[in-house]
Amino acid sequence: MFFAHERGMTLSFYLFGQQPGSILGLITGGIISDQLGWRWTQYCVAMIDAGVLVLLFFTFEETLFPRFIFEKIQGVLPVTEGRSSPAELSGGNSDLDEKDVNRVVTVQSNSHDIQQRDLPRRTYAQELKLWVYFPENKTTYMQYFRRPFALFLSPNVVISGCIFALGCTAVIVSFYTISEILTEPPYDWSTSSTGLVFLAALIGNFVGWLTGVLSDQIVIRLSRRNGGVKEPEMRLWTLCFSFVYAAVGYMMYGWGAQTGAHWMTIAFGVGCMIAHQVSACSIAITYALECFPGIGGELVVVLAICSSCINFAISYSVQPFTEAAGYGYTFLFFGPCVLYSMLYALCSMLYALCSMLYALCSMLYALCSML
Repeated sequence: MFFAHERGMTLSFYLFGQQPGSILGLITGGIISDQLGWRWTQYCVAMIDAGVLVLLFFTFEETLFPRFIFEKIQGVLPVTEGRSSPAELSGGNSDLDEKDVNRVVTVQSNSHDIQQRDLPRRTYAQELKLWVYFPENKTTYMQYFRRPFALFLSPNVVISGCIFALGCTAVIVSFYTISEILTEPPYDWSTSSTGLVFLAALIGNFVGWLTGVLSDQIVIRLSRRNGGVKEPEMRLWTLCFSFVYAAVGYMMYGWGAQTGAHWMTIAFGVGCMIAHQVSACSIAITYALECFPGIGGELVVVLAICSSCINFAISYSVQPFTEAAGYGYTFLFFGPCVLYSMLYALCSMLYALCSMLYALCSMLYALCSML
């Protein structure tokens, strides 16, 4: 649905849209609990979910694009609007004679007919179908089932899965502990006031979205310097910003709670952790999709499996960990785990860069020896 240079921005929008639901739920949930009782938080969520379900059913279109239909017409020269004659289509290029141009026009005309025949405009009822079947799709259900497991053998998919999973850790560890931290001494805040701290998370959400947008600009700039060739690893340089967000956020949040620091320290830590989550997760998803552009659905399944497995263990360990070691040492453990996932990807890029420099130096040395 979007161009390659817009993937970072669109996926950042997706993750940006996810966060306000959780954050605003915490902010309003505290107020509702104080005013109406905690049961009304569940009633309100149920009513909102019912409305969203109705909107989802009647407005959410199935958007699968059958790329396999167009594989047969790849490599055909594009038709320029306003040109119809072979002389005009050749554009003065001596490498294309009239016979070649006529052949290209014929192929393009046939490909246009194929698109019109295979992809007619769908009605509103067809757009609401739960799935769309194309006879040209020869992939079996067993192949769809096996692909995610086969992708675990690819290192770049595993790295993306770890970055994505540990990026989601910020929400778990902060949501599980924020109430205990701020409702107990030395803060003794009410439930409503505790929820308002997550206004800082909204700011962090916006910063993470901007970082995801920046990743597209970095890829475009590096691609131009690389002669117009785009590599998926170019996007990983943006993880440097996410690395800083995570390092600052986890340390300020954990040790701020441990030492009873000013509440702004904890709020700033929450904002940094959410900024890391939005930026790192969007970069991880985009990187995986660019490595394997034809199997996006299977990649999302792999990332979801990684996130579920890792965060299942974290969700059950964070509470006993804080009781045994305190908030400071708990986040001193989870923080480096998050940093190592990104550091491995960055070190892999640095290793590849050093290998290229070594090869270049070897070539220069060989040339000098010949001279």
